[in-house]
Amino acid sequence: MKKMIIVISAGVLVCTAIILLLVRFGGDRSPPKERNGNHQTEDDSDKFTDQTSSHSRFREEIRRRDKGLPRADGVASIADVDLPLFFEDDSLTDSVRNEIELDLERLNIARDSHTIYLKEASDSVIHFSGGDIEVPDLFYNELNAVRKIDGTDQLLVSTALSDAYVKAIEFREQHRKEYDALIATIDRIDRTRPEDVTEDNADEILSTEIKFKVSNEQKASQRREAVSSISSLNFLHPSVLEFRLEEFDGQQNLVAYLHAPAPGADTYVTIGFVWRDERWSAVLGPPGT
Repeated sequence: MKKMIIVISAGVLVCTAIILLLVRFGGDRSPPKERNGNHQTEDDSDKFTDQTSSHSRFREEIRRRDKGLPRADGVASIADVDLPLFFEDDSLTDSVRNEIELDLERLNIARDSHTIYLKEASDSVIHFSGGDIEVPDLFYNELNAVRKIDGTDQLLVSTALSDAYVKAIEFREQHRKEYDALIATIDRIDRTRPEDVTEDNADEILSTEIKFKVSNEQKASQRREAVSSISSLNFLHPSVLEFRLEEFDGQQNLVAYLHAPAPGADTYVTIGFVWRDERWSAVLGPPGT
């Protein structure tokens, strides 16, 4: 988890306002060089102008699907466009295809626009832009092709991308106990009202790893403030690509990155969680944590 800042307090460490965010290395990436040539941009008239509304639309749809209701119709809603998916690997099961579709929408939920660059009559390059959730590097290399099949533009899911999903799904199933505990943690946060969090029950609601150098008295207050702030968020279920082993405190641990729309804002919050001592903990700390 060296890639992130999880919690920064405004002013002093024990102030009442805690800002939650995550920073990963890399920043925005420019489109591939071939996109700088002859290109065609989509009509802007259908783009969302109210970012908060688009967040709400996608959030409610994805959370509805996460609750086990009907999902995956073969069309991925990303940014301001709905595209049928074309899987390069035709041996994938329906369940894997469904999960990939759902996850593509989840990880690209903050995207707000797209541009299609024509390469030839049946092969184009698509670039999704906007948003403050950094998608995996794999997406930039493997989720950028549009093919016209039977007169319809379809988003290509390459074999390299679907293979990564198959491996990630297998990894999740190998760690089903920990994954189910993560979902239970999300559900517990959903049920908690910020005003109900106290210094006495904060750790029971959500375990935290405080990395600031503060006194025990300050740490207890900061934990309550952090848990209260986190409980105001509505997290999406985790992407299988962001549920993995990663180095934390000098050793390999299961980690997960959870995303949620920031209340009253047009941005997203991302918080890292680590599995230790048979429970998930939100990591709270300064840059370099």
